[in-house]
Amino acid sequence: MSGNVKEFSFSGLRFVIEEDKIRMVSAFGSEPHRVNDVYTFAEVQVAGQDHPAHHGAKYFYTSECGRLRYVSHHTVRTETGEDVLTIVQKSELTQVASTFVSYPGTSVIRAYNTVRNIADRSITLEYVDSFFSYCLGESSVPRSQELYLYEFTNSWHCECQISRQSFFERGLFNGNGNHSLKKIFFANTGNWSTKERLPQAIIEDVASGQFLMFEIESACSWYYEIGENAGQLYLNLSGPNLNNSHWSKTLAPGESFETVKCAVWCGRSLGELAEQLTVYRRRLVEPSAADAGLPTIFNEYMHCAWNNPTEEHTAQLAVYAKEAGADVYVIDCGWHNEEEDCWRYIGDWRESKRRYPSGLKKTIDLIHGLGMKAGLWLEIECVGMNNTALIEKLGKDSFFCRAGEPVIDAGRLILDFRNPKVIAHADEVVDRLVRDYAIDYIKFDYNQETGPGTEVNSDSLGDGLLESSRALIAWKRRVRARHPGLILENCASGGQRMDYETLSVHALESTSDQTDYRRYPFITGNMFWGVLPEQSAVWSYPVDTLFGYEATEESVAANMINTFLGRMHLSSSLDKLSPHLFALVKEGVAYQKSLSSMKTQALPYFPLGFTDFTKKSVACGLLHENKLYLAVWNIEGKEVEIPLPGLRALRAKVAYPASLPCSFRLEEGSMHIVFREDHSARFFELEVERRKEKE
Repeated sequence: MSGNVKEFSFSGLRFVIEEDKIRMVSAFGSEPHRVNDVYTFAEVQVAGQDHPAHHGAKYFYTSECGRLRYVSHHTVRTETGEDVLTIVQKSELTQVASTFVSYPGTSVIRAYNTVRNIADRSITLEYVDSFFSYCLGESSVPRSQELYLYEFTNSWHCECQISRQSFFERGLFNGNGNHSLKKIFFANTGNWSTKERLPQAIIEDVASGQFLMFEIESACSWYYEIGENAGQLYLNLSGPNLNNSHWSKTLAPGESFETVKCAVWCGRSLGELAEQLTVYRRRLVEPSAADAGLPTIFNEYMHCAWNNPTEEHTAQLAVYAKEAGADVYVIDCGWHNEEEDCWRYIGDWRESKRRYPSGLKKTIDLIHGLGMKAGLWLEIECVGMNNTALIEKLGKDSFFCRAGEPVIDAGRLILDFRNPKVIAHADEVVDRLVRDYAIDYIKFDYNQETGPGTEVNSDSLGDGLLESSRALIAWKRRVRARHPGLILENCASGGQRMDYETLSVHALESTSDQTDYRRYPFITGNMFWGVLPEQSAVWSYPVDTLFGYEATEESVAANMINTFLGRMHLSSSLDKLSPHLFALVKEGVAYQKSLSSMKTQALPYFPLGFTDFTKKSVACGLLHENKLYLAVWNIEGKEVEIPLPGLRALRAKVAYPASLPCSFRLEEGSMHIVFREDHSARFFELEVERRKEKE
């Protein structure tokens, strides 16, 4: 570099300004192995403009990349303590403001771009990144065997599963000395944001011992790409794009578009990454006064009413839920509609007179009379295809459409929350339920997939999806403001919408629809990578209706322990338990409540690392001050050895269940536990002190 060169730093980022170009030359202490003219950090592709690179399907060196010229940069501090850097560049067509936000006490950088049309004509965007960096350590392509990607696979009943594979194994290597057209990428398309992957990943540099993690905050389509340019590896994060998500956006002169937000941070261990992730997410979630104290929820769906709740059933079970210690009683799907198979008729959200002949209000009053809050399930974003009266009332432009026809999925049409008629309908439903039934809790569920989006009032299918998704989040934010006494739960066939744009406006997240308590530990053991402890709702169903096992001391205890590190969603026919086993449930609920105050501040601890469905033992914990709260599950075998990396255990006790024997001993840097049988669990409290690991 020569001439008029200026440098400045922001948190873990360093930038160089040379003449009228600005480049990111360091991120979290890592630098490219050499600096190239094309190593910029704002990628914008405008329709009709040349994408000059030999790029294949990769999004680097897009049309505006080489044309952007540095304009200005400035940093401000917010009232809540974040530092915000804004860098402005412009080309003949666009002005790009790149925003970076740093958070005290972490290395986390949150990033997004805002593109404004400064031309005298309309332009169409085909791609805009949220974060782009060539600073993946000394990460030239020959080192692809030393760089590993951890991906967070997600799906129905098997959420938050992690795989690790090298860049080389994923095909990212160079055979000709120029550059490969290969990329490592994942693109979610649709409004189930986490149906295949969580919007996050980890990059490990085994040579340096450094880890880099990222998270994309998008409630619909999102994209990440790891690729190569001029021998240097890069990381590219964004929301929807043209190639993968059918997204483009037309801007009139003076109009702007803001990308989805993402976050990037570094650490020297996986544990450090998880701690920073937890601290950062707590800054994103909007506090819910109604959820203060983390109330225990009984939901009568799982292994219980399923989708057929009734007045009689609730009256019988609510007494047991209250005696067990539940604070909230939720009536799940099926309280609405008269049809036996109602899913193609939903949308009005009126009570079923067949199921509630005395009126749903009487049942809600019963729940309140027992001293519990009352909740209802809603799938507010859709209308059954046979509910022709509501479809005609709202009109065709209220629904997602493609090729002039409505999008129909699982027998339901998808509402577009940009439409004022949809907002009025959704407001009427929620306001009526609060007004007429005095409900305190809504479980917002979603069990469809839109695909790439809608053509109605949109520049592209992906544009319609993104804007409708943003309108839905804004609507829920208004619901919270209008009804501050409501607790909002997020569910989408379990954890198929486990993103932090969505979770920022919900108090709880359903971690899974998993129906087998023996398999839930494989989800619970990883769930803090996906969701905060205080949001992680886990089912406990001591009475089985599917797998043929009889309730025993060990099965009841394991069901309870599955929930202790997160939020308890107690369920199943508790009235069928013996007094002794019901006492175990009561003990579990009471103990789980005792953990609530620490749970909003504690940090995750993974003594066995990641778990998966092949493991014979699982362990996960929460660290708070000098205490480790540790759940250990014995899947198969009798003896389990749990390492305690970074900790010295001074004392330990079995905190639950108090009545069941369990032999254990503390050793130097580990804990040895002997179980009585397979598929059993114990919850421990340990007094610990932190220690440095031996080199």
